[in-house]
Amino acid sequence: MSVAGRSTKTRKGTRARLSILAAIVAAGLAATAAGASSGVTERVSVSSDGTQGNGISGRFGPSAISADGLTAAFDSEASNLVSGDTNAVVDVFVHDRDTDVTERVSVSSAGIQGNDDSDTASVNGDGLIVAFDSDATNLVSGDSNLSDDVFVRDRAAGTTERVSVASDGTEADDGSFSPDITPDGRFVTFISDASNLVSGDTNGTRDVFVHDRTTGVTERVSVGSAGEEGDGFSAPGAISDDGRFVAFGSFASNLVPGDTNGTLDAFVHDRDTDTTVRVSVDSSGTEGNGLSSGAAISGDGRFVAFFSEASNLVAGDTNATRDVFVHDRDTGITERISVSSDEVEADAQSSFSVQGDSSVPRINADGSMVSFDSFATNLVPDDTNGFPDAFVRDRTAGTTSRVSVDSSGVEGNEGSSDTDISADGLVVSFISLASNLVPNDTNVCPGFVDGHCPDVFVHDMAQAPPPPPEGDADLSVDKSDSVDPVRVGRRLIYTVVVANAGPAPATEVTMTDALPRTVRIGPITTTAGTCTQVARVVTCSLGTIDSEDSVIVTIRVTPTRSGVLSNTATVSATETDPDPSDNTDTEQTTVTP
Repeated sequence: MSVAGRSTKTRKGTRARLSILAAIVAAGLAATAAGASSGVTERVSVSSDGTQGNGISGRFGPSAISADGLTAAFDSEASNLVSGDTNAVVDVFVHDRDTDVTERVSVSSAGIQGNDDSDTASVNGDGLIVAFDSDATNLVSGDSNLSDDVFVRDRAAGTTERVSVASDGTEADDGSFSPDITPDGRFVTFISDASNLVSGDTNGTRDVFVHDRTTGVTERVSVGSAGEEGDGFSAPGAISDDGRFVAFGSFASNLVPGDTNGTLDAFVHDRDTDTTVRVSVDSSGTEGNGLSSGAAISGDGRFVAFFSEASNLVAGDTNATRDVFVHDRDTGITERISVSSDEVEADAQSSFSVQGDSSVPRINADGSMVSFDSFATNLVPDDTNGFPDAFVRDRTAGTTSRVSVDSSGVEGNEGSSDTDISADGLVVSFISLASNLVPNDTNVCPGFVDGHCPDVFVHDMAQAPPPPPEGDADLSVDKSDSVDPVRVGRRLIYTVVVANAGPAPATEVTMTDALPRTVRIGPITTTAGTCTQVARVVTCSLGTIDSEDSVIVTIRVTPTRSGVLSNTATVSATETDPDPSDNTDTEQTTVTP
């Protein structure tokens, strides 16, 4: 599995997976109700003891997962994921899902923390080697270019090296970003604005490079089959398992003959034969009539996934929006991926991050599984949250499943995007603003999306959800509004009833409610515990709710704009809920002028 990251800058014992894998593949990724993938969702942007991050995770770069699915890499502003994090910048971390250990990797070989932001991680097959880019100047000696560089951290050896250098080790004379690393950790591809990484770089624009960590050689791959440099900007690359093939996007019109569409296309360069081909074409080889980029490549280099705004890559593309495609380089066939299990095209754009920029699809080792995000509401049944979600398309079974769900299949109450996928296609990482994917997700980042912190999650389709405990607490939340409809400027009252129907007490009960942006927030009262408000997020600590007891929270707001208000309340407790499907409730209110 090899994928390209997005460039947002201008400057516990090994799990028994094999038998489960066979069953899931044979069943074609059987989905639970509401089109949700079966499996377990866990949050990985946490400290080694499980403490949630106190800052935004996934701030700049996408999530990353190792080929074996056990190591997740991500960037985070949080300062409490590891001890000694005092630099007040974005760092890159890895979380080992086997041991639950979280480690910071954007450090020097001496363990010194970076003195500037680091992000956009890519992790090798077993998770021990991590590539990332950084503005820091103290990760290696002699870093004096005052630009982003690409680094590789060997976690086993405890070493950090810079790879965005020329073959003789000369540092780049401009910024380098968005690495992708091979499973063995030998080859790293990246984009760079530098003109001194290879001889003859005179095009004055961003190119795609590959650095061989064994030989030290750096070569440019965003070139034509005759070696001609691109006459336009190139976008992040992705590299095949053996380092032979590199997929990338480019505005260049001279990399292949007949490139006359005047827009970004997706290409593959073969480093063995020095040939470049365009893959953002239809099955007859016709070029796309719209922008294509975000390339990801399968392990053997045969299949390339990419997003495109073209409407002529497949028949029946009438949705007039960005879709995700896969091109088979052996057969020449291009197919659309961002469709439902019934082959219905998406009713909204795909590959657009919750952070507000382009995100890329990801493809597993054999090309059979593709992960992507989409604003579409019709790819799976009962997609009613109104936000982008993370999906997986099984090309063999012809099924599409949503993975940005909790372990019982409940959809996220906010947006999810920026996926990565394991080699077997059964583990998907993603970034999400949702607060209901795991219990006790209550971290607050003031000033960011209603105050809730984005986190990084992993959905493991090879892991069976744990059986519900017997005789435990069973919380539910029921939200109602009054009056509905309500006029602009008039009082609207949300009543939230948190009840425990289980035989045992629920302890440390927390209710969270991210209120809409278009209301003024008034008094908040509760019949037990206390409520606080940070930005637009109301958090109520309700203490212990005994069996067959309940607590009522009343939230008064005043709408400031006509339309439909959608508001979701979520409840959690220390105990595992045997039926988490009723731990979230959404109320929609019509506001009239």
